[in-house]
Amino acid sequence: MSLRGRATRFIKKYFGGGEILGADVSLNQGVVDMQGAKNDGVIFMGIRWGQRDGKNGYTDPYVKQNWTNALKAALDRMAYWVWDERAGHDAQDHFDGVVGVYPVYDGELPFVADLELEPLDWDEFHRWLIMLEDWTGRKPMIYCGSWFYDNVAPLPEWLEEYVHWLTGYNDEGPDIWGPFAELDAEVVCWQQTSSWRVDWVESGVTDRDYWIKDYQKYRQGDVNMGEKVVSKDDLEAWIEANSYTPECPECPDPPDPPPTNDRFVLSWMTPEPKVITQWYGINPQWYQPYGLPGHEGLDMRATNGTPIYAAADGEVVRVEANAGSGPYGVHVRILHEVGGEQYKTVYAHFQKPKVDVGEMVKRGDVIGLADNTGNSSGAHLHFTLKHVGKGSPWLGVGDIVNPVPYLPDLFPECTIPGYEGTGWRVDVGGNFRTSPRVEPNNSNLIRYISAGATVISLGEVDWMGGGDWWQIRYDNRDGWFWNPGYKLSAK
Repeated sequence: MSLRGRATRFIKKYFGGGEILGADVSLNQGVVDMQGAKNDGVIFMGIRWGQRDGKNGYTDPYVKQNWTNALKAALDRMAYWVWDERAGHDAQDHFDGVVGVYPVYDGELPFVADLELEPLDWDEFHRWLIMLEDWTGRKPMIYCGSWFYDNVAPLPEWLEEYVHWLTGYNDEGPDIWGPFAELDAEVVCWQQTSSWRVDWVESGVTDRDYWIKDYQKYRQGDVNMGEKVVSKDDLEAWIEANSYTPECPECPDPPDPPPTNDRFVLSWMTPEPKVITQWYGINPQWYQPYGLPGHEGLDMRATNGTPIYAAADGEVVRVEANAGSGPYGVHVRILHEVGGEQYKTVYAHFQKPKVDVGEMVKRGDVIGLADNTGNSSGAHLHFTLKHVGKGSPWLGVGDIVNPVPYLPDLFPECTIPGYEGTGWRVDVGGNFRTSPRVEPNNSNLIRYISAGATVISLGEVDWMGGGDWWQIRYDNRDGWFWNPGYKLSAK
């Protein structure tokens, strides 16, 4: 194992029990009872100011109230702003949005650049960081995760000039792996979970953070007070003194384990045979009276009383046992966290649930028995998938997305080496493009694919690049095809 690899593991172990507790909130939490947070031991509060999104961007609707109330509760504050250039926003546009909230920054902790969306122009992002430093008089901090840095590698060396607030949903410490681990970058804050259940936010759930290093150093006015918890030289000396030497000098150290696959994958939820009785996005005539352009999930064959299984590991967050409780009837909802993202699965029309709220379930656990309670004309499972904060723009309902790309069981092996996928029939023709963004003058158009053609799904999907774009292969070309649920069907 390399010195850097041992150092990363030591840092995680050493800082895993950080004592400086914090939280971060946004429009998802609503108005925050800051005194309640302080009573729960919170020392610092990250507050979202806004994001450049769409044509003009927006300011978080609760920032004024939460920013002021945090000061009244004597909580240390840090503002964060989401970098989003999907609509072409550059550094100046983001900076104008930031200073439009408060012309002068009076936070006690550094301003935070929230980096988790693609596409990413490193030069523009760096220019924005420099603008923020000139404005606040301090270098901003960067919030991100190793999973995102892995997507946008290679990383610029100037990232080492900034301190980092890193995700790591575990009990050990921030996840430091991949390209980020190769930088000599300092991590001072750790987002330990995004599912902290508290009674002082309107949503009931928020993010929990720990400041793991040099807290006083980064508080405004306390720049020279902090002592480093451990210096780099001391850390390397400790590693050399305590490193394990194998008995066999010729035996090489085992390789570091590969990073966890961050892709969210669903397992089949009903007993064999695997049959879809109603696909996502179809039958608009049935769903338009409810404000939906089509079916918002998948219906799967399941006879009355048969077991229904959890599609992935997670926490049961809602159990509705009343058969008359709305269109879903008796149903169960589960929250999942993968790769810094949150997903929710909904299992509807049960006869009875077999789990309780707060229970942790594993993929394949029985969570209920099938029936036709709610708006249902026969026993089956209705399944809905939500990607929190990244719902399908086409459907336009909350966080709901098309479940099909997350179900490997719907993608039998294809003949293209190295790819997972299968033949899909084009039911409604459409343009085949080089990217999942419709550029001006159709400059990224490859050709038109007529109904009846067969395409191969390459297993990728881009919900936020215009909504429901699938990466496919057609006529020996790879490209993108817009499939909001009704344009393709399994052959």
